[in-house]
Amino acid sequence: MSAGILYYARGGGHGHVLRGLAVLSRLGRGTLLGPLAHAPWAAALGVAYVSPPAAGAREWFAGCPAPALLVVDVFPRGVVGELTPLLERAPAAWLVARRVREDYYLHAPVRAALESRYERVLWCETPPPVLAGLAVPATPLPLVLPREYASV
Repeated sequence: MSAGILYYARGGGHGHVLRGLAVLSRLGRGTLLGPLAHAPWAAALGVAYVSPPAAGAREWFAGCPAPALLVVDVFPRGVVGELTPLLERAPAAWLVARRVREDYYLHAPVRAALESRYERVLWCETPPPVLAGLAVPATPLPLVLPREYASV
């Protein structure tokens, strides 16, 4: 795993990993961290891929080198969960956020993590107006496709 961009996409569905593959294949650099089952997709696109062990993930993250930029694409595991040891050491972290219940992002521990550990929230969907009060810059994301599908 390089010390450059680390894109964390351990969500249970395919959306997080596909978005990470699209972003990193367009950038041409970085490492995607996701479920082991999706590693063949990364290999097909030439994207570096790692998967933490099924047990002891928090400890595994504690031992990882801090990336220059940690992009966290979760729903909502890594905001206050297993990723915390790495998140605390990363010099820069961005959250790729999806629309969930508004009160989730406003829940005290989640809000505190967002406002103290992340320098930017990238919204895949329009957030509800109540979340405009979060003390972290927000940026809406356009549709992103892997290079191979950009002309389809």
